[in-house]
Amino acid sequence: MSASASSLVQLSNVRIDRSGRTILRDVSLQVPKGSITAVLGPSGSGKSTLLAALTGELRPVAGEVTLFGKPIPHDSSALLEMRKSVGVLLQGNGLLTDLTVAENVALPLRTHTRLPAVVLRRLVQMKLHAVGLLAAAEAWPRELSGGMARRVALARALALDPPLMIYDEPLTGLDPIASGVIMSLIQRLNHSLGLTSIIVSHHVHETLPICDQPGPAAAAVPAWPARWPHSVRCRAAREGCLMPFVQATRSLGRAGLFSLTVLRGSLPTRDFLAELTREIYKIGARSLPIIAVGGAFVGLVLTLQGYRTLTTFGAADALSTLLGLSLYRELAPVLTALLFIGRAGSSIAAELGLMRATDQIKALELMAIDPVAKAVAPRFWAAVLTVPLLTGIFCSLAISASYFEAVHVLGLDNGVFWSALRNSVDFWDDFGVAMLKSAIFGGTAALVAAYVGFHAEPTIEGTSVATTRAVVNASLLVLMFNFVLSAMLFT
Repeated sequence: MSASASSLVQLSNVRIDRSGRTILRDVSLQVPKGSITAVLGPSGSGKSTLLAALTGELRPVAGEVTLFGKPIPHDSSALLEMRKSVGVLLQGNGLLTDLTVAENVALPLRTHTRLPAVVLRRLVQMKLHAVGLLAAAEAWPRELSGGMARRVALARALALDPPLMIYDEPLTGLDPIASGVIMSLIQRLNHSLGLTSIIVSHHVHETLPICDQPGPAAAAVPAWPARWPHSVRCRAAREGCLMPFVQATRSLGRAGLFSLTVLRGSLPTRDFLAELTREIYKIGARSLPIIAVGGAFVGLVLTLQGYRTLTTFGAADALSTLLGLSLYRELAPVLTALLFIGRAGSSIAAELGLMRATDQIKALELMAIDPVAKAVAPRFWAAVLTVPLLTGIFCSLAISASYFEAVHVLGLDNGVFWSALRNSVDFWDDFGVAMLKSAIFGGTAALVAAYVGFHAEPTIEGTSVATTRAVVNASLLVLMFNFVLSAMLFT
């Protein structure tokens, strides 16, 4: 049998570019079945780029990458299917912070199989037992040490029994004892489960003793020219004035595609409904106090200012008419949406930004799980459902506070207050429109926050910038959409 026939992974004269520059050139590698192969090199040498090529994140400009005897597919559905056969232990672990240890390990099994709950639970226990963490099944990722989190991520990577395991810097951030445990575990699992393993690392002394063969040391190609060619600089100068327009158009296009992806990922599966319920509580119930307080004070201020003005013209009895129309037609949906953006929109952007920074989104992609369907779609629909309810609560608190002030403080007649309110507010034309506007505002706020957070730079600073952008952009869009909807509905 030829060497290529017995190789599970093969790279042939591969060249990989990123952002217009060559990172790796003429890389060749054969990984025999059942072996442990190391790809060694210092930080910045292109090891992560090579890993991205192995998992289908980057396509080689030249050469070919084959897994299981077949080229890595370009079609997204075929690529997702291939990733089910590849387990990846990420440098940042990528554990989902809102799931327990057991739920993290069960995630790929719940997504890609239809196993009964009893069988699934038993499989999770087996995986955790294999890495020595069965006792931590109900712990949260934040409660784990670095070494324990790494082992949980390893158990999750092994959940679907993949024949190929890829380890991205498995010893980063670990002390010597934890490093020894991880390397021993990798070697034992590889032999006992019949795996083929690739270790991408710069820890040479710890990695080589367990390897069957050292792969070629990765070496990045320094391809940034000291000075760009004259033709490139001239073209950049000509296009410089158009860049803001081009970038804005590109962002709008990406946002539109992202919105379509969210709708496509909104399938009412068991996991989706569970995530939706959780998000309704997180972004709805937790927004309730600020909505209630805001509504009460808006009602008090409207009553105070409106009563003084109307009394001047002898029309104090129209106070509740002013209150009802201004609340339902404009103030309640707009102010509720703005408060929601400050409370929940910022949270959505921050959570997704941190998921990007801590490899959680990347982990979902490598587990062949759509991160938009898992992390974004439930948040979007939770916002669409909860903002109208919050608007109704805002109106109720505003009217209750106004009634107390108008009748018990300012001396307005009780019957006049309620009859004027009832006669001036139409259920469909006013209350129904308020609910429609609220649903649109909630969906807009969630989409903007999710888009900005999902595409944030994978750093803490990037998350901070994304959170600010989400609040500002969503607030401006709500005000713009409010004008458009008001012009359409009340003209």
